[in-house]
Amino acid sequence: MDGKFEFKSGLKLVHKKMDYTKSVSIGVFFDVGSTCEKSEDNGISHFIEHMLFKGTTNRTAFNIAEDADKIGAQINAFTAKEMTAYYTVSVDEHAEKCMELLSDIVFNSVFSEKEIEMEKGVVLEEISMTEDTPDDLASELLFKAFFGKHPLARPILGTRKNVREFTRERLTSYMKEHYTADNTVISVAGNIEFEKCKDLVEKYFDGNFKKTKGFKNYGEKHIAKQSYCKSFKNLEQSNIFFGFPSFEFASDNELKVAVLNTVFGGGMSSRLFQKIRESMGLCYSVYSYPSVYRNNGFLSVYLGTAPDKGEKASAAVIEEIDKIKKEGIFQSEFDKAKEQLKSSLILGQESSSAIMRAYGKYMLYQNDIYDIEKRISSINSLDIKSVNDVIGEVFDYNQMAVSYVGKKSVFEPFSLVNKS
Repeated sequence: MDGKFEFKSGLKLVHKKMDYTKSVSIGVFFDVGSTCEKSEDNGISHFIEHMLFKGTTNRTAFNIAEDADKIGAQINAFTAKEMTAYYTVSVDEHAEKCMELLSDIVFNSVFSEKEIEMEKGVVLEEISMTEDTPDDLASELLFKAFFGKHPLARPILGTRKNVREFTRERLTSYMKEHYTADNTVISVAGNIEFEKCKDLVEKYFDGNFKKTKGFKNYGEKHIAKQSYCKSFKNLEQSNIFFGFPSFEFASDNELKVAVLNTVFGGGMSSRLFQKIRESMGLCYSVYSYPSVYRNNGFLSVYLGTAPDKGEKASAAVIEEIDKIKKEGIFQSEFDKAKEQLKSSLILGQESSSAIMRAYGKYMLYQNDIYDIEKRISSINSLDIKSVNDVIGEVFDYNQMAVSYVGKKSVFEPFSLVNKS
């Protein structure tokens, strides 16, 4: 059973009753991420996420972790391009304790000057870790190449300079501006009744917000142009990303791209994996995946290979793109991809945590309940022609971006496109 409720403050609750589990997952989703930030604030959403675990007026940082451990609950958070979320997963009998704990960190965090300075070091290490993880760095460079000056290009972690300059006043002011009632969705999934959820949200959240109206910024639809970002490092592998335009969250074309991606590079039976790894033996890792945002979409293709094989493997990727643009996908591939997508959706329904995330994001983005039956029906109603019709829009070389992380190279990806 699904339920939703909007409080007078603008705070929204979305709920999924699951009779077949003893768990309850609670997520507090805020309509703020790196796209909302100005250049000088880049990274502040993520830094605030860290600080909410560093002590409240009622608990020390240790007490927050200990109180979750006492009841066997998980408590964590994440920051994304367009949202920040705090969540718990527990057995059903501890749902109220988890709701209170989440409320405490959201409304009562103290932002100690000492903790802020310590956490700067932690986040700076996190930035270093990303820079030392070649595929993560290549992904960041791809966003920079594809989105240019668009807000989606901003890294979630921010820059070292910004992190070093964050002050308590800036953090608390930014939080007040964005952690508002109308910018908040509370998503609950598991063995708990809707009315009980409503009572708990009213008790621990509604009425506690200092502001009801918050700032929103998602950026306009982006039209990319050919761009290439690279970082030379003395590595044993070349990490190469190709980026292509796709479609926004919950658009009519989103599922078509999901099918296309599954066929092209979404698994072990995909064209990329079978051709470049299995048939040609050029790499260990090769795949593609779509990313969806409110006003934009993005299809990434990743390739990790030996430095001396980078150009050959990249040429093979372009050949597969040319082939699928010319021939489209085949009926057997189409049927298989649809079954894979449906199975993934259905199996995800067994996890209260997965449902909580899906419901929270959909309510935040679409102001509605995520309907899995409707989504399955939409997959079933797809026809192969509609998928083939979007291939040319996605694999548009005029909007292709490329990133490279590896040994110094004269690799020029757009020369491959011009030859194709």
